[in-house]
Amino acid sequence: MDASNAFNSINRLALLWNVRVLWPRASRFIYNTYRGWSPLIMKGSPDVILSKEGVTQGDPLSMFIYAVATVPLICKLNQISGVTQLWYGDDSYAIIGLSQLRVWFDLLIKIGPHYGYFLEPRKSSLIIKSNVSVEDTRGFSDVEVNVVTSCRFLGGTIGSDVGRDEFVSLKSEEWEHHVNLLSDIAKDQPQAAYVALTKSLQNEWAFLQSVIPHCCHHFQQVENALSSKFIPTLIGHNITPIDRDLFSLPVRHGGLCIRNPTITADSLYSTSRCATRLLVDAIKGQSNYSFSDHYDLVSSTRTEYVTRYEKTRLSAGFW
Repeated sequence: MDASNAFNSINRLALLWNVRVLWPRASRFIYNTYRGWSPLIMKGSPDVILSKEGVTQGDPLSMFIYAVATVPLICKLNQISGVTQLWYGDDSYAIIGLSQLRVWFDLLIKIGPHYGYFLEPRKSSLIIKSNVSVEDTRGFSDVEVNVVTSCRFLGGTIGSDVGRDEFVSLKSEEWEHHVNLLSDIAKDQPQAAYVALTKSLQNEWAFLQSVIPHCCHHFQQVENALSSKFIPTLIGHNITPIDRDLFSLPVRHGGLCIRNPTITADSLYSTSRCATRLLVDAIKGQSNYSFSDHYDLVSSTRTEYVTRYEKTRLSAGFW
């Protein structure tokens, strides 16, 4: 579900009160920050617009403050039996049967404005399973919600396998194009192209691989662009399969850290599932969230992934 400019429309008085109750340690600082109205001066006009609602753009604490401000709203919606909610920024998500989902939806529209949360149904999506007919969703026909079988979700996608494959294929084509562009840049500026690939571009598809399962086959075209164009342009000659495996190693072990995306997909996804296990359990209501436990789990899982990767390369006979 998408809200209309929620960061700028959240009720500030309710925000300050909720921060005082739910986050007392920071409440005095936040109160001093937001007790006055920030003026917006417009060029060429004597008028001044006062910021009376929402959080201030550019405030380092704005995301934390907004999150605390929405907690009471989330708790009230959570009273609906059987609902599982996920809130990220001003986007809200609920997993539940269609009849109960309509109850949740109506309640959000009813009480959301009290907190400055104004839902926009036309920008929202109802994701249904492929075996659910459109007739079953007629309960939402009066609110103009988009009924789909798959939808983008936090950098990935959820829904049907067909929608997931289409999404990953389009992203893979986009990344192949970017690799080809970097290959052209590498002719004149090899260091800049290398840094752009290893520090930025390959981490984009690494994130996608960490949230979408069984997608390694979609990255063959990206790997072809890397092994047949980018790396040869970077080093000045064609490479063999053994060279390609060597260049996928970390720099500290003599490689270029240009990972093979067709190999990393499955391990990145399993590692991501393991690292977020405690967070998922907390969202489902199966356990209480502990930041320290979550941090320790993420750190240990990352270390295990690196160790496992290095052992795999050792077994390949490179070191």
